[in-house]
Amino acid sequence: MQGQSEQEFLAHLRKHDRVEPVVIGPAGVLYITDHHHLARALYEIGQAVTYCKVLDNLSSSNLDVFWKRLQDDNEVYLRDQGHVITPSQLPTSVKDLRDDPFRSLAGAVRESCGFSKVDSSSPVSNYFEFKWADYLRENWPKTNIAVDDINANFDSATKAALRLAIQKEAIALPGYTGKASCSLREN
Repeated sequence: MQGQSEQEFLAHLRKHDRVEPVVIGPAGVLYITDHHHLARALYEIGQAVTYCKVLDNLSSSNLDVFWKRLQDDNEVYLRDQGHVITPSQLPTSVKDLRDDPFRSLAGAVRESCGFSKVDSSSPVSNYFEFKWADYLRENWPKTNIAVDDINANFDSATKAALRLAIQKEAIALPGYTGKASCSLREN
C-alpha cells in the first residue's frame, strides 16, 4: 500500500474485512486462522506490517491442548491440497504457503456467485472455501483440463469450475447457490 500511512492502511483493511484473525498459541506464537492469502500477498509485495484481531489467548496451553481447541473451534483446517495433515505439517510462515490452484478456483467461483459467503457466525464459516477447493480437486477429472494448465488458462478453468459448482454433488457444501454466474439469467 505504497503512499498510504499506517492509519490509512488499517482503515482500508478494516473497511474490507481484511484484518487477520489470530489466536495466541503456546509461547506467545501468533497463529493466523483466516486471510492467509492476504498475509501471503502482503509478504509478496514486501509489506512488513499487517493488522490482526486476537480471537483467543491460549499461550498457557500445551501444544496438544492448543491444537485440540483449534480443531474443536473450527479454527484450523488440517488438510493440504486434499490430504489430511498433522499440525506439525502446517507451514510455520506465510512465506512457506504453497499455491493451490483449486483454492484459487474456489475464490473465483465464489466471486462469480457459484457459492456464497457463509454467515460468519455459522460453525461452517471457517475454511468453507477450502472445502469447495477440495470438492473441485476431487471432481476436476470431469473437466478434461490438466491441473498443470489451471493457472495458465484460468478463465477456462473458472468456467469449468462453475459447471462443477452447480452439480448435485455440490449441494451439501456450505454456501451452495446452484448458480453458474451472478447474472439473473443462468448461462
